[in-house]
Amino acid sequence: MTKQILVIDDDPVSLKLVSSILTAQGYRVSTVQEPKVGLSIQAHKTFDLVLMDVLMPEMDGYELCVRLRRDPRTAELPIILLTALDTLEQKMQGFTAG
Repeated sequence: MTKQILVIDDDPVSLKLVSSILTAQGYRVSTVQEPKVGLSIQAHKTFDLVLMDVLMPEMDGYELCVRLRRDPRTAELPIILLTALDTLEQKMQGFTAG
């Protein structure tokens, strides 16, 4: 069974790049540019993994991660935060968010 991956990033170039890499590896990929849309899609469709940017307008990746962890349907969903941020504090904020 092909794994389903949701990619959330406000940058269309990054979305296209990540999506093409994952698709070439045999994954089924859904992409969205708005975190709130990602939340609503996740509520209606099951994914095996979520990849998301940290720095997004309206809701950053940390907040989105916290919201996904609060929902029993997505509490155990693997999430990978994609970012150029590299300080220890920023990394710890990601782990704290879930």
